[in-house]
Amino acid sequence: MFFSKDQRKTVQDENPDITFGQIGKILGDKWKSLSDAAKAPYNAQSEQDKARYAAEKANFVEEDEESSS
Repeated sequence: MFFSKDQRKTVQDENPDITFGQIGKILGDKWKSLSDAAKAPYNAQSEQDKARYAAEKANFVEEDEESSS
């Protein structure tokens, strides 16, 4: 998703009349064509966001359990 967010505007600017689905296909094709090294920063962002989400979820569950007591 980070790659798509980063590249969506460029794809839209290069192809002003394409549909939402076509944008997704182009973004998917661009992602597939990237080397592992080029994907690494986006994968790192994804891992960081997963960790952030897990921490926020754990805090939410703890707060919910405390308020239920």
